Amino acid sequence: EGTILKSATDTPAIAIDNTSNVTIRNISIETLGTGMTIRKGNDIKLSNIQMENVDAGIKIYNTQHVLGSELTIEGNKQHYSKKGNGIAIYESHSIELLDNDIRSVQDGFYIENVKDITIQGNTVTNSRYGTHFMYSTEGTIRENSYTENVTALMVMMTENIQVEDNTASYQNDFNGTGITLYDTKAALLQRNKVAGNRVGISMQKSENIKYNNKNIKSL
Repeated sequence: EGTILKSATDTPAIAIDNTSNVTIRNISIETLGTGMTIRKGNDIKLSNIQMENVDAGIKIYNTQHVLGSELTIEGNKQHYSKKGNGIAIYESHSIELLDNDIRSVQDGFYIENVKDITIQGNTVTNSRYGTHFMYSTEGTIRENSYTENVTALMVMMTENIQVEDNTASYQNDFNGTGITLYDTKAALLQRNKVAGNRVGISMQKSENIKYNNKNIKSL
């Protein structure tokens, strides 16, 4: 507790490779590059980690059974197109991201080819997409708050996803959207509060969408 890890190069401050049963908590990371990378890990627990002014927060590849909670990640002052994501996950499964605070990054959560992921109780502000799904299955997005991004939730080429009890309000782009589904199959949207966006909910090329949402207010 109280440890500060600093990286003065492009090398991540922490790298976890081919390792199981890792717990990291109660530390701060200072770097202008990437805070942490995880590759081919199993049973990784991250909690109460602070990162500020980073290019990217955490990158996870080919890993299973990850719990990330109470993480605070703030990007640098560059435009979102010139920096990385808060938490990016590739080719992984069995992921839980709970009660994290992410600000000023490209995408708060970028999810690609991931199976069985829960994103719950998080806050994402001032980024491009609050949560961005690509080519993934079995996702739960619940009780998150997305404010002043370009789009709160972008779901693309993804199947079997539940979007429940989230707040998507006041996305700050002219084309800002609360929730976008593109080429999505088997999705449930219910009890979401979508307010103050240019477009509330957009659906394209999607099928088997169950929608139960009574609280939508656009600009």
